Amino acid sequence: MYTGDCLVILDNAEATLRRKISNHWDLKEESIGPPNIYLGEQMRRVTLENRPKAWAFGFPQYVKAAIKNVED
Repeated sequence: MYTGDCLVILDNAEATLRRKISNHWDLKEESIGPPNIYLGEQMRRVTLENRPKAWAFGFPQYVKAAIKNVED
């Protein structure tokens, strides 16, 4: 099986990737780290009011491509 993306967001995401997922699939070392793109969209770290930090992203490119696929 091949996948281009695997998003793991945990307090210990890298350890989980190495301990659990790497037992089943080969991981590219250079691709392990904080996410910057997911499903074709930019991701960013944000701080919510009175809450811990979180990951945020939008879907404008994804929606645009989906609409084009339906129209085509």
